[in-house]
Amino acid sequence: RPGVPITRPEIIDEDATSARLRWQRVYTPPYRHSEPISYQIEQQEAPHRNWRPLARGITMTEHTITDLMPKKDYLFRIRAESQNGDISAPTPPISYYKSPTPSPRIPRKTVDYKMFEQDFSVPSRCYVDHLTTFIPPRLPLDKPDMTEDGPSTVSLRWRPAQVPERTRDKYPITYSIEVKNPPNFEWNDVESGLTGLSHTLKDIHPDVDYMFRIRAHNEFGSSEATLPVSLYRPIEVEQYYDDEYDSDYEVPFVTLGDCVPPKLPMETPRLTSVTGERAMLHWLSARIPAYAKKVPITYIVEIKEDNMPGFSHFQSGIIDPKFLIEGLNPNMSYQFRVKAETQFGCSDPTLAVSLDRNKDKVKRPLIDMKREDLEIPQVKMRDAAPKGVPPRMSSSRPLITNHYGGNLLLTWGPARVPSYVKGSLLKYTVEKREPPHSTWTVLADNVEDNEYDVTGLNPERDYMFRIRAKNQFGASDPTMPCSVINVRDDYVPPVFSRSQSRDSGTPRMSRRSSIESPLVLSRQISLDESDDMYRSGMPPEFKSTVEELQYGVLGKTARINLAVRGFPLPVIEWTFKGNNLFDKNKYKSIITPSGVITLDIFNLCLDDIGEYKCTAENDNGIKIIIVQLEYADAPTFIEPTEDMYLDSHKSGRFECKVDGIPYPKIRWMKDTRPITETSRLKIQHTKPNQWSLSLNDVISLDSGLYTCVAENVAGKSISSSNLFVDDDSDNEGKHPVEENQFP
Repeated sequence: RPGVPITRPEIIDEDATSARLRWQRVYTPPYRHSEPISYQIEQQEAPHRNWRPLARGITMTEHTITDLMPKKDYLFRIRAESQNGDISAPTPPISYYKSPTPSPRIPRKTVDYKMFEQDFSVPSRCYVDHLTTFIPPRLPLDKPDMTEDGPSTVSLRWRPAQVPERTRDKYPITYSIEVKNPPNFEWNDVESGLTGLSHTLKDIHPDVDYMFRIRAHNEFGSSEATLPVSLYRPIEVEQYYDDEYDSDYEVPFVTLGDCVPPKLPMETPRLTSVTGERAMLHWLSARIPAYAKKVPITYIVEIKEDNMPGFSHFQSGIIDPKFLIEGLNPNMSYQFRVKAETQFGCSDPTLAVSLDRNKDKVKRPLIDMKREDLEIPQVKMRDAAPKGVPPRMSSSRPLITNHYGGNLLLTWGPARVPSYVKGSLLKYTVEKREPPHSTWTVLADNVEDNEYDVTGLNPERDYMFRIRAKNQFGASDPTMPCSVINVRDDYVPPVFSRSQSRDSGTPRMSRRSSIESPLVLSRQISLDESDDMYRSGMPPEFKSTVEELQYGVLGKTARINLAVRGFPLPVIEWTFKGNNLFDKNKYKSIITPSGVITLDIFNLCLDDIGEYKCTAENDNGIKIIIVQLEYADAPTFIEPTEDMYLDSHKSGRFECKVDGIPYPKIRWMKDTRPITETSRLKIQHTKPNQWSLSLNDVISLDSGLYTCVAENVAGKSISSSNLFVDDDSDNEGKHPVEENQFP
């Protein structure tokens, strides 16, 4: 942004209907390139408080204002404007009184102007102090700490706000607590005028979810609110179906909302109290989204035995986030994972936790060993091929034909099975999804043909369909979904930018650049007229490289990247929670002529986390993709690496555990140089979060600093350790560090 004019503007000449203003030139930092600066004058007419632009594009530091009312009072102020449209903060206002009641204006003496003559290459110190000292407080964005003192009482504690030392004692800081009841989106003040850094809220409803945040205030304004802290209440089945409701509370217990499945954290469950036949499984609690209907949550535990192709159902209807697993085979390894379930569906499963057993045979006492007890190892011959595997379904989308009203015909290609699987009976499952909901439901099962008639659809709703193949050995992965769009949006005229990418300034963009854009027009003229695709057009289609789960960092600009192809270039529209995204100060969407789509979300907060629907439409069709945006967490080393001492020609291993959202990329370095695997250096990853670097037959050149680097979109974290190799293996009493004289 450009600087601000240095001092208050002054009126150097006036009459009954005009006044001439003068001001100092704008201050531009020396490190910025010189660019043309213009000025604009803003006017306020008493008793109104709104400012309106009076004149723009002024290149001089003087201007005459005409057509003033003879008996009316005015205020004027100046702003500087750069060539690219950036506008500075305003100067302090100058008064212009023409009503009969004020005292007559006393013109300043000439000597007064000379007193303030100085080098205006830097701004006035007094004015700069005013802009940097008398400011609202700054409150850290950290969530307040919350403690539940009972079912209807919570205590909140927060960090102090920061203000300049000159105003800290003279202008005291107060705090206010704001509350929100999901699924409502409005924040309300529940407490204000607090002077301490903690407060206890009483008489809150024991069965309603809450979110709390803090603001700081002084005489110059209010700070930004902290991140909210949530208070989720457990739902009892008996209480949920109770028709009577306590009228003393204003917020209802059961709120109407979308019928969506629960959300379960992806963190790996923990195993404790493991014995031969039992183990205790713990996991994080699931939650109901703020916009959804509150219903009871139960959990499902799934198990996978060693050498089995997939997970199977083990126990359901679990209420608490823990379960005692019994009846395990002491000599067999297992994997466990958890799902959350409501009457509206199941959540995605957690990451699997492994229970590895020691398969070595237990040694018998020597006193019981006899020659006839010796067992000769038996060589078990493994079959050349497994007995059966699930089918493999093509990833291409099903084809929709004969679409009229609420009926259509779905067709798809046949599934494949390996040649060694004989006599496998293939059947298909048709799954349906109704955007914006993310739940897939089974529309038809055990379909034997490669087509299916879909009936009874709502002509005013959108649908998505996909196919799975199955046999007696399991089910395949689903195909790519095909979409049925029954709603068309209004046309918005195109807006073109100088870079020849189409930027509407809002998340909705036009498709007429294929006619009006010189770049696209030149390409269209050069096309071969015999090419059927460009002669008849091509419907939009999102490229397969698009990731449907993307991440952003709280407090920063998050970007969703997509890629689409189609001719002519399609219209792009974004929606979030059923609302079109038109706020230019919050969102910015761009589509380039090559089909690259970006959606920037400024100052990402928790309310921005969720599903974003992108609709691409041209004259030949329409496509929809739903992208899940989650917040990212920087990598953290749960167990860092440790220094290691080895004798020459021995082996060792650096180990660490790392976590992050999304899971970070891991790379190893030695003395700031990347490590590549060799016959002596091996990098191994043991799921979910264990990493190791093995060094075999070490030599003195292997000594040095080894670093594990974990990196994702939220940041980077490192863990470093030293390896010391003792060349003189005969001198066992001497420490390797002393022998090599490391600093």
